[in-house]
This record gives sequence, C-alpha cells and structure tokens, in this order.
Amino acid sequence: PLVTTINCTKVIMTKATTYLLLLLAFTLFGVQADELSQRVTRVLKTTPLIDGHNDIPWQYRVRAKNHLNQLDLSADLSKLEKPTHTDIPRLRQGLVGGLFWSVYVPVGKYGGDAQHVQTVMEQIDLVKRMVGRYSTDFEMAYSASQVREIHSRGKIASLIGMEGGHAIHNSLATLRMFYDLGARYMTLTHSKGLLWADSATDEARHDGLTAFGEQVVLEMNRIGMLVDLSHVSAASMRDALRVSWAPVIFSHSSAYAVTQHARNVPDDVLQIIA
Repeated sequence: PLVTTINCTKVIMTKATTYLLLLLAFTLFGVQADELSQRVTRVLKTTPLIDGHNDIPWQYRVRAKNHLNQLDLSADLSKLEKPTHTDIPRLRQGLVGGLFWSVYVPVGKYGGDAQHVQTVMEQIDLVKRMVGRYSTDFEMAYSASQVREIHSRGKIASLIGMEGGHAIHNSLATLRMFYDLGARYMTLTHSKGLLWADSATDEARHDGLTAFGEQVVLEMNRIGMLVDLSHVSAASMRDALRVSWAPVIFSHSSAYAVTQHARNVPDDVLQIIA
C-alpha cells in the first residue's frame, strides 16, 4: 500500500508538473505571439503591404457583368455560397496597404485577338468605378509616392495591373495608351503564347522573346511600366532580364525548385535577379 501510494503520488506530481510546464509554455507563447502581432501592426502602419495581383475585377465580370451593386465589397463575402477571396473587411484585417487590381481577360488562342483591347479597357473602367464607389477605403495610385501618401491617410492604394500582353494586340501605341489609362504593370503573356513571346503553358515558338518582344520590354522601361514575368516561359524570363534596364517583378509566381510547375521560376533566373 505504501509503495502504491508513493507511486500514485509520483504520477500525480509528474502530471501536475507537466500541466504547469505546458501552462507556462502556452503563456509565454501567447505573450510572444501578442508581441509579434503588435510588431507586425507597427511595421505595416508605416510600410504598405502590397498585394501584387488581385482578381476581384474578373469576379465582377463573371458574377455580375460588371454591375457594382451586385457584389458588395464592404460585406463579408466569405459567407457567399461561392465565396470570394477578397472583401474590404478582410483587406483591413490583413492590414493590406495597397494592391494591384488585375484587369485580366482570358486569351483563347495563340496570338490573342483584337477584341481583348476593348475588354481590358472595360476592366480598367470597372476598377476605377469600384475604387470610386468604395472611396472611404480605396484610392487610385499611379506612382510609388502616391502609394505611400494614400497609405499614410489610412486608405488602401489601388493600382492597375494587366495580365497578358494579348491586351495590347501587338501594338506599342496601345501599350502607351494603357499606361495613360493607369496600368502600371503588364504580365508579358498569360496561358497562350503571343506573336512576340512564349508562355510557360503553351508551345514554345520563339525560344523566348522576338525582336518585337524586346521592344515591348524596352518601351515599358521607358514609360515606367513594370515588366511582370509571371506566366512566361523560362526562356522569355531570361530574354526579358537580358534586355530590361529596370527591375522586373513576378507578381504571382513561386520557385521551381520547391514546386515543379511550368509557371514557376527556375534557380538560374532567381540568381539573375538576386
């Protein structure tokens, strides 16, 4: 009986000690988590966190034919039967300081179609109307300094990004006009190759960029439009990096070494931009 009592006491003491250690660990973890959260909040109040590619404009097109009153961004859209990834409450909760609204339109065939020019213009119009409708939270930005100024006033800076060079339909003049309408980056291709650039998810026809494709990159550099290399083939990435004299971006890509997908970025390209 004595041994049993002692053994039971040891078990009880061991469990009690374990519970106390766990309680202490959870308490310390909670304190550290709180401190980290506070630190993140402090940083993001002074440094805008930028979402490089947001597809809510396309959701307006496919769900509501671009009628703003049929999709309320100020509501919790995660509760919809088919929830969106974005709404103003979640942007605020995530402390997002700015974002590029994608004026994406799908490309159905190699080379694209002239109709894409009009459709992209309609999406730019949608973005500007959307930002105006929710002007308490959003404000259009066309430069880095405007992003910082808008963020300092507690609003979310709204920029425009074009996803796919099919939007310009082989025309530098159209590229320049889209810049004047507010586009500040263009992804060189989307899912289909163009007459001047290979896509990562289509047959390679040019081994990267053609001479005109290089002109597109240089003209984007000249007017101040970011060159986005998501979706393009690795050869197109290398050609663009060889030609461009301004920094490029990958608005929504990952590392190929981590995930072997054709759209991801191989190590040698990452080393070039390091």
